Amino acid sequence: MSFGNPMLYNEILLRKGLLGDIYKAVNNLDGSAVLEAYKVLSITKGFPRLHSHLKNNDRSCVFRSRGNDYYQEENYQMALEMYNKALLFAPKGSIEMLHAYGNRSALLFHLNAYSACLKDIETCRKLGCTGDLAKKLNKRYEQCMESMWKENLKNNILLCDWAQEYFKFNLKKHSDISCLSADVDIVSEDGEQEVVATKDLKIGTVVAIETAFVTHSLPDKCLVSCHYCQKMTFNLMPCDNCCVALFCSLQCKERCLNEYHNVECQIMDILLAVDAGHKFRLAIKTFLKLKSLCKDWSTLVKEANNIGTSRLNESSLSEIYNVQNYSSILCFKEDRRFVFGALYNSAFIYASVLHRLERVLGFFPQSKSEGLEAKKCFGKLCLTLQLNCPATEVVTSAEELTVGQIVTDMPAHYGWFPFAGKLKHCCEANLLALGLDDRLALIAIRPIKKMSELTVSYVGHWYENLYEDQRRMKLYQNIVNVCSCRVCVQGWDIHSFRRRELDVKLKKLYSSWDNMRKNHVMPQRDPSFFRETCKALTLFEDLPNTKEHYELFRELRTQLSLAQFAVTTNIMISR
Repeated sequence: MSFGNPMLYNEILLRKGLLGDIYKAVNNLDGSAVLEAYKVLSITKGFPRLHSHLKNNDRSCVFRSRGNDYYQEENYQMALEMYNKALLFAPKGSIEMLHAYGNRSALLFHLNAYSACLKDIETCRKLGCTGDLAKKLNKRYEQCMESMWKENLKNNILLCDWAQEYFKFNLKKHSDISCLSADVDIVSEDGEQEVVATKDLKIGTVVAIETAFVTHSLPDKCLVSCHYCQKMTFNLMPCDNCCVALFCSLQCKERCLNEYHNVECQIMDILLAVDAGHKFRLAIKTFLKLKSLCKDWSTLVKEANNIGTSRLNESSLSEIYNVQNYSSILCFKEDRRFVFGALYNSAFIYASVLHRLERVLGFFPQSKSEGLEAKKCFGKLCLTLQLNCPATEVVTSAEELTVGQIVTDMPAHYGWFPFAGKLKHCCEANLLALGLDDRLALIAIRPIKKMSELTVSYVGHWYENLYEDQRRMKLYQNIVNVCSCRVCVQGWDIHSFRRRELDVKLKKLYSSWDNMRKNHVMPQRDPSFFRETCKALTLFEDLPNTKEHYELFRELRTQLSLAQFAVTTNIMISR
């Protein structure tokens, strides 16, 4: 009997008298709850049934055939995903891998994605294609070279100079936190740390650009983005061993293997069987990465025994906020409420992963006592991280190939950011978080006075996110509190603007800005229009959720999406 049916399984445990020890262990928060759950699963034979996820020529052929069917139906996005899935299941260097790359190159050529097509053709050549396939690829290569000017022209239109410079972040950095501008500092107020501006910050100012400790994408994105950095590209390459991870480059592939995927790859069957959401996967990746960063098990066990609020109170700024210091991922407030049920349920999930890790050769120490400590360490880190470490939702921009436009309503991925994740939430936040693949940029979207606290919204900006009921529910899930701010209570969104009479000065300013927008050919490419938009938003600071404020914010967001795309060059066929 598996714990896949929690209510029924819990009733069985109650009848067998197996709940008491788990309940006691959950209260200890030392990882023993996972070990107790392991014992119960062993007694009841409740470990999940695992399914084979091995490379297989026949399965690869099936997915490639599905891709061909979608191609004929002109469902090109699904065709791409099926060709990528065919690559995942194709054994390394096999004829099926060659055919999958070849079919993908044909799709990309049809969509006028010539540079991506050329890359797949080069990969096919390296795999050793011959005969008719080689002739087809050679002809396709020549046609791509003849048509490259079209793609270059399109890219010159999409990529403008100011957008490519915007996120270079060439300014003085904070002395202890390398991702942060020197115009921001951390101060103590009544024993609580606050992140504040040390000078007045204008709208449009880049405050920080932080790299995630680990990231994870949801299922609807994993077939079109890099498993490591989340970049969306047409030329993804498969992991050599598992049938899940795709990478955008050899560099990402090697980094991911070195940090955590060398083990994650071997336990992918259990991760897929009990996948309990993005925080579960982030916790597993973080544990494996910490293990690779620590020189031995004794070091990792020592680190696991000093995490959370106690570590936060005794650590330096670099140890708390700097992602280059792994201590930063272990410093967090342990102030979540109503966690008993979550701890209980998670204990069984991590017990199942522990059971699978025991089969990974040489993963745990051979000594019985050391092995027990290592397993408790695994349980404690994973449970504590999942419950307390804030996961940040990351939304990036990408070119949608079928319409030739840059879009921002992309599927999100998640990451653990030691600095951005510790900022306070505010529904009227003064910072906007923008995704740059595995990095997060924080941009001032309201004028910030000197010594004012910096804030972000955990559920996105009200103009581009959820309606009232969904927004408040999602926010409750993040902070376990019912928000009573005016954004949530009044239900601010683009369907219910507030009516406010503008004075003569504001009417004149808005009219001037609107004329500039309408009369300028592609105003988003003009840095002076970006500056004017920021200035106008500043003057409309006291009129949020009005029609005029929305138009100004929407234009700012459009211009920022150009800068996002200039950095990431993310691309997809269609949403």
